[in-house]
Amino acid sequence: FDTGGSFYSGSKALAEKAIAPFLESTNSVILRMRMPFANEPNPKNLITKFLEYDNVVEGKNSMTYMPFFCQVVEKFAFGEIKEGGIFNTVCCNAIDHVQILEMLNVRYEKNIITREELKQMTVAPRSFCGLETWKLQSFMDVMWIEDAMERACWANKKDEW
Repeated sequence: FDTGGSFYSGSKALAEKAIAPFLESTNSVILRMRMPFANEPNPKNLITKFLEYDNVVEGKNSMTYMPFFCQVVEKFAFGEIKEGGIFNTVCCNAIDHVQILEMLNVRYEKNIITREELKQMTVAPRSFCGLETWKLQSFMDVMWIEDAMERACWANKKDEW
């Protein structure tokens, strides 16, 4: 199939479309995460990646704070939220990658590139988006990205590695 994007995003969209009718009737959920970050260094942690990259693209994205994601999973697993469907498990708001570098005190150690420069460096296009959290907010408080990122950056400071 050709979605104009990556194979991953196309297959994800088709899979969600195929199973969406069954989610609400069975109280099943898809918990969408995006660009996960956490308090500990890990190869999958966005903060770890940013600290290791020479180039970082400017742009805003919604992101998932893993300690918050675990709270969401717990609420669904133990029946505190009984609703089925697709839920974005990102923090409220989107944050610019350069802002994250500033929180980590490494802004001037990195080469900030534009989206156009990124297009020339990658095979599949990259997306920059803000996901809505209203559905999840109807069941629980959702963290603001700035607060979550501040916590995680403090825990991940480069000097402490």
